[in-house]
Amino acid sequence: MAQFLITGFQEGFHIPFKGPWESFDCENLPLALNNLSAIRAMILKEVQEGTLKGPFDQEPMPNTWVSPLGLVPKKDENGKITGRKIIHLSYLRTGMSINSEIDPEEAKVEYQSFDQAAEMCDGLPVGSYLTKADMKSAFRQLLIHPIRQAVVFGYVHAIWVSNCL
Repeated sequence: MAQFLITGFQEGFHIPFKGPWESFDCENLPLALNNLSAIRAMILKEVQEGTLKGPFDQEPMPNTWVSPLGLVPKKDENGKITGRKIIHLSYLRTGMSINSEIDPEEAKVEYQSFDQAAEMCDGLPVGSYLTKADMKSAFRQLLIHPIRQAVVFGYVHAIWVSNCL
């Protein structure tokens, strides 16, 4: 497990997609289409951060599976309604999606419970501290291995490739 994590952080994590790599294209979701300026700002920010590559006017790699782009309403820290850009990897076409072709056992995320945290602290020296961190966009910190970057979406007649989950 340690070597898996070290390699993943250094080279990028492989997406365990088991389906066929075939070219697919699709329409974006209505909220994304109706909020083009917000989506544009999010895309530009990700390009500046280095987590998004593009625009490409044609498939940047053979058999590119393009998933729909969406916008999910979300409150910011001030309670104002904003949006969060999503790439709909569960969007079904011909009975398949990126997510449906990933074995759940290979992509399982388990969070620690309070009881588990308390158990880890048992036996630590008096005065020890326990901290909790809530990372904004935690998965956006994980690089996707460049061999097969499956997180791809179309926007304004161009293709964009995300190099982070």
